[in-house]
Amino acid sequence: MKLRFIVLPLLAVSFFCVNIYGAKVNPETNVKLTTEEIIKQAQSSDSQAQLILGKMYMDGTEFPANFEQAIFWMTKAADANFAPAQNELGQIYLLEQYQNYAQALIWFKKAARQNYVPAINNLAQMYEFGAGADIAPNEKIAREYYLQSAKLNDPFAICSIAYHFMLINNFEEAFEWYQKAADLGYAEAQYYLGEMYMSGQGVRQNSKLAIKWYQKAADQKYFEAQFALADFYYNNQEFKKAFEIYKRLAEEGNAGAQKILGDMYYSGIGVKQNFSSAFMWYEKASLQSLPEALFSLGIMYRDGIGVQQDVQKGRALIEEAEQSGFLQEDIKKDFMSTQQMPESALDLDEE
Repeated sequence: MKLRFIVLPLLAVSFFCVNIYGAKVNPETNVKLTTEEIIKQAQSSDSQAQLILGKMYMDGTEFPANFEQAIFWMTKAADANFAPAQNELGQIYLLEQYQNYAQALIWFKKAARQNYVPAINNLAQMYEFGAGADIAPNEKIAREYYLQSAKLNDPFAICSIAYHFMLINNFEEAFEWYQKAADLGYAEAQYYLGEMYMSGQGVRQNSKLAIKWYQKAADQKYFEAQFALADFYYNNQEFKKAFEIYKRLAEEGNAGAQKILGDMYYSGIGVKQNFSSAFMWYEKASLQSLPEALFSLGIMYRDGIGVQQDVQKGRALIEEAEQSGFLQEDIKKDFMSTQQMPESALDLDEE
């Protein structure tokens, strides 16, 4: 079963989970507020307006960015015990240019005491990974915070607990936690539940239920679930269904799907054989430096399949793929054994 660390996408942003809060809208009337109205409400001690104004100064959306003014207005809201502002301040102090883990910890804890879930999860991640010299990794404390958040039905925290059980090979317990998050509609949990049903880890193997959960996650555009569905259909020779999903992913720019689509066009699997289309999709994937696509594209150039023959360019692409360090011998053998060479070395008119 494939595992992807739950918080990786968030780490790429700032190190901890992103909080979406408020907007430039009156929460009672749902009427959009002007900048002048926000300033007026902030000056009248409206905590939400103060937070929004602070963010406006931070982002430089309405006027030039001003860190001091951003902190001033957010601190006013935070000092009024407005949990979203406390959490936002904590996140600012995690950013490299303003880094102060001790301050981040203080503000996250203030918000967490109000059961503000994003702040609780931020604390959990600080202790899970550690934060500079201020906080050493502490799995026990991290888990306590995740449990606090899980009791508030936060699916991210529930998934984090499930992932912990996966790491220690307690698949039955992991399954129970993923089920809880999946029932809350959390796409990532739905995908992992599908993985567990498909592999039979922590639960009796059941392909139908795996597909059910994959589909639920795929309906929310969860990439891994869409790919899992396509792979399942392909491996079960339901090639047309697989083709449609791979095509959708390829059109969205996924290099792996583009490469597979190229393979299907090349071999006429799930679609009428078309070397020009195969070449097109290999080329798209190769532009993202996918080694397998570079290799396939190189073969087509070298042998003049679906494109005017260019032996030198073909060899250069094959060499580039091999030098990437990711292309294995079995991939090359698989390409040569499963893809039928056309009768004509150059076939540009295949429909």
